[in-house]
Amino acid sequence: MDHQQFRRIFDELDKDCIKEHPPLPQYTSATLQKLQVVFSHYYITVLGNLVALGNVMCICTILVLNSEKSTAERDNYVLEVQIF
Repeated sequence: MDHQQFRRIFDELDKDCIKEHPPLPQYTSATLQKLQVVFSHYYITVLGNLVALGNVMCICTILVLNSEKSTAERDNYVLEVQIF
């Protein structure tokens, strides 16, 4: 591999990623269009992130509380219900 080929490959790999979202699909149904507008709103994304954070915190709390118990004493039912 000569210098020019290396430079071309390096320049291709060194490009910054384009941080653009793909365009939303256009639906013909008015109901689907309204649902798309509602669920693509920023606050829905924030709400989903908060729910995920709450789930992680609950699971971590249960794991910390169960860490002091022996395997026979653990009640994994709470964890199973929490994940479901």
